[in-house]
Amino acid sequence: MTKILVVDDEPTDRMLMATVLGTNPEYEVFEAVDGQDGLNLAF
Repeated sequence: MTKILVVDDEPTDRMLMATVLGTNPEYEVFEAVDGQDGLNLAF
């Protein structure tokens, strides 16, 4: 399974991207609200 990290400080944009990517059953989608949160999730 491919893991995808969506990082965006705009909740609507982040939700839209995560929702679109999440429709693919081969993707596991994670969301982060900013760069620091993204790094914490990535490592």
